[in-house]
Amino acid sequence: MLLLILLSLSVLNSATMFSHSMASPVYEVAMSSQGKSFAVRTLDDRVYFFNSGGSTILEKSYPRNVKVIAVSDGGSYLGVGDIDGNLRIYKESEDVFNLKADNAISGLAISNNGEIIAYSSDKKLGIISFLKPFTQINLGNYIYSVGISRDGSEIARSEERRVGKECRSRWSPYH
Repeated sequence: MLLLILLSLSVLNSATMFSHSMASPVYEVAMSSQGKSFAVRTLDDRVYFFNSGGSTILEKSYPRNVKVIAVSDGGSYLGVGDIDGNLRIYKESEDVFNLKADNAISGLAISNNGEIIAYSSDKKLGIISFLKPFTQINLGNYIYSVGISRDGSEIARSEERRVGKECRSRWSPYH
């Protein structure tokens, strides 16, 4: 049994501690920038979504390897991407969106209000907006990760560039 410990420090230098027993090692943690919620991915392909008080919002087990998790800045939305290209978005405990990409989901970001989702799958950058039509762009280079501004107006990606035998990574914005 492993113990996940979250220590929250406030402006007043008081500390709040949260602990939760896990049956499998923690592989990844994603937290909202405002500290309202966080998600944990374990090595046994379980995803936990907690609020800041430590109450479990969602606990899911997945049949295949989860590759990436993301929490919106506002803390209401959780995104889960796996190696089979399945992308799931939850609003708290409710499953609100599903997508099947051609390849593994390698990067995932959610805007503050959950209206815009950016994901990467192999050489494609997908932008899902619940206000506009779905957009998918083939960029030609493998994309490792994506980021999104709080208001969803800017998306950044990390991609691989090969120069001879050397491999370089870089961040570049997409508007």
